Amino acid sequence: MTNQISRDELRSAIADKLCAHFGVTAETATDEQVFQAAAIVIREILSRLHTFDSRTAPEREVH
Repeated sequence: MTNQISRDELRSAIADKLCAHFGVTAETATDEQVFQAAAIVIREILSRLHTFDSRTAPEREVH
């Protein structure tokens, strides 16, 4: 998994969230809707990265 996302991928993901969660397009969305959609996308990206890191990290020893 790569740790980078292109600008176009990010814009597309935000536009998808705007449509799915608010039923609006990027052109008709309010600033608040764009902010919330961006927050959802970023949260999902960070969650995927955390899950990926958790699977690749070695198990910790408990003493």
